[in-house]
Formats: sequence, C-alpha cells, structure tokens
Amino acid sequence: MKNILDSRSHPANAYRTCIAILSRAKSHDKSDFNMACKKAVEIRAYSVKSLESILSSKIYLEKDEKNTAPLSNHNNVRGRDYYKEEDKCQS
Repeated sequence: MKNILDSRSHPANAYRTCIAILSRAKSHDKSDFNMACKKAVEIRAYSVKSLESILSSKIYLEKDEKNTAPLSNHNNVRGRDYYKEEDKCQS
C-alpha cells in the first residue's frame, strides 16, 4: 500500500486503488493473495488490473529461474578486453 501511495501524484487516486485491492482480498485465498501482492511489489505493478492479472494467471507460483550459464567460447564473442578504452581511433 505504501508503494501505491508513493507512486500516485493524487492521494485520492491512491486511496481508491488501495480500497479496490483490499476488496479483491475478500474474494481470494489469503495465501494466494499475499503471494500475488508480493509478486506485484517485486515487478513494481501497482495497479488493480495488474494484481488481477497476476491472480488470474497465477504467475506468483512460478519459480524464478535465472540463466547463469557462462557464454560459450566462440570467435564472435569479443570479451571485455576488446571494449577497453584505448587509442583505437588514431590514424
């Protein structure tokens, strides 16, 4: 709720959004609603429509899998040494 209040320029709009979100809590399972709110904060989605989308698609149940595999060694991969600031432009 604090993020919603901070993100809106007009307090009345922020209060309406908070009230609408709290009213959605009555029609959903408490743990599902809390997980959806946590996901909304994580992705900075502070609207009722976004929260409804998260609840309906259940994306809060998906695990975040980050691809941390290193790049393969390939001729077209230049690496950080290639991009060092040196006198490349001298003629």
